[in-house]
Amino acid sequence: MLVIERFDRPASGGRRIIVSALTMLGLDEMEGRYATYPDLLDVLRRTGTDAAIGRRLFERIVFNVAIGNNDDHAQPRRVLGRPRLGAHPRI
Repeated sequence: MLVIERFDRPASGGRRIIVSALTMLGLDEMEGRYATYPDLLDVLRRTGTDAAIGRRLFERIVFNVAIGNNDDHAQPRRVLGRPRLGAHPRI
């Protein structure tokens, strides 16, 4: 059994806001196939201040390829924070 700490619940209690890449891109599930990593990166760069966001997104892409994840699309891709309200989005 693998026990993993929940990323959406801080130790101080409460919940962190999580937004899907589809939501950030303004797409619904039927349009999800049109979501691209460059489009997601543009949104992440516009809504945050993390200079390393491009590198972190690229590392996740490489990881998914390395482990053979063929279910990597915009719906399960999540962003922590309140990107539209000025918080720093984290992937």
